[in-house]
Amino acid sequence: MKRKAKVIKAKDSFLWYAHKVGEIIEIERETYDFYWAREDAGYINIVHKDDIQFIEEGGNDESQS
Repeated sequence: MKRKAKVIKAKDSFLWYAHKVGEIIEIERETYDFYWAREDAGYINIVHKDDIQFIEEGGNDESQS
């Protein structure tokens, strides 16, 4: 199940989502080290776990630990 998350930072300015700080993205899956989301070009790419904050269905942010 896809989950919505807000990009709160990017560890590196070269990450595909560095220009999306403050925007909402959809997380497609989770592995041990990363989340995975679809970038604008349509490819699935990594998202560092501490760079996002999940959004609850009601619109509130979930705390990310």
